[in-house]
Amino acid sequence: MLIALLLPAFAAVPQDGWARNEEIVARFYCTPDAVEVGEPFELVLEYSHPADVSVFNAIAGELELDSSWVILDEERFPAQPDLDDAERKRTRRRWRIASLQPSDIAPRVLSPELSRLAFREDVKSIETSLARIQVMSLLGEEDVPRALAAFPEEFGREVPLLERSPLVAVVGGAVALFWSIFLYLLIRARRRPKGATVPELVPLEALARLRLDVGREPAAMREKHYALTRLLRRSFSKVLGESHAGLTDREWLAAVRGSSRVSAASVEEVAKLIDGAERIKYAGVVPSDWALQDTLASAQLALEGLSVTPATASGGDS
Repeated sequence: MLIALLLPAFAAVPQDGWARNEEIVARFYCTPDAVEVGEPFELVLEYSHPADVSVFNAIAGELELDSSWVILDEERFPAQPDLDDAERKRTRRRWRIASLQPSDIAPRVLSPELSRLAFREDVKSIETSLARIQVMSLLGEEDVPRALAAFPEEFGREVPLLERSPLVAVVGGAVALFWSIFLYLLIRARRRPKGATVPELVPLEALARLRLDVGREPAAMREKHYALTRLLRRSFSKVLGESHAGLTDREWLAAVRGSSRVSAASVEEVAKLIDGAERIKYAGVVPSDWALQDTLASAQLALEGLSVTPATASGGDS
C-alpha cells in the first residue's frame, strides 16, 4: 500500500533536473571546458520553458564582462521541442568569448557577471555553477619561455660587462622583440577557428566579403543571412544613434520605420530582406542563386541609402 502511494509522487519529480510545470528555468554552461588564452569558447544560456511561452526577452539588457574577457559575437537560436516533455521547449542563446588571462589552478568563473543580469519575474531558477572555464597559458606547464629556434644555442646568456657592446645589445633586443611578436601572432592565427570574428569593416566592405562567400550548404546560407541582418542593424544603429539590441528583427524594423534620420527607401529594402531571411534562418530554406543575389542587392541599396536622409532626398527636387 505504501509503495502504491509513493509511485505517483515519484513520477511527478523531474528526472533530469529541469522543470515539468509552468516555470521557466535557465541554465548557463561553457563549452568546451578548457581552452588556451585568447582561444574562443561558448557560453550557452539554455532555457526550459512551456511550449507556448517565449523567452526571447527574458533578459533585460546585454551581457557585460570586465576587461579580462572579450565577447566576440552572440547568437540566438529558435526554440526546439523538449524530447522529455511534449508540453515544454528548450531555447538556447550563445555568446562566443575569449579570456585574456589564464586561470592558474582553479577554473575562471563567470557567475559574478551573470548574477548581474536582470531576468523576467517568471524565470524561477537560474543555474550558473557550470559557467566556468579552464584557461591555460600559452606556455602550458612550462615555467620558462621556450628557446627561439632562429637564434644560436647561447643566445641570451649572461655576458661579462667588458664583452658587451651597446650596439649589439640594441640590435639583439630589437630582433628578439620582433621574433617574439611574430611567434605569438603565429600561434594565435593557428589556433583561431575558421569562423573567428575579424575586426569590423566599413559596411559596404563587409557586404563585399559576404558576396565572396559562395558556400551553398544550409548552415552556410543560414550564417550568411544572420551576418546580413547583423550588418544592417549595426549600420542603422550608427546612423540613428540607438541600439535596439533586445528587439527581434521585425520589432527593430517597426522601431526604425518612419525615422527622419534614414531614408524610407533604405527601410523598405531592409524589410524586403528580413522577409526573405526569416525562412532561411529559422526554417532552413536554401535560396536559389537568383534569390540570394536579390537579397544581396537589397542589402547594398539599404546601406547606400543610409547616406541619404529624407531631408537630403527631398532637397534635391527643389
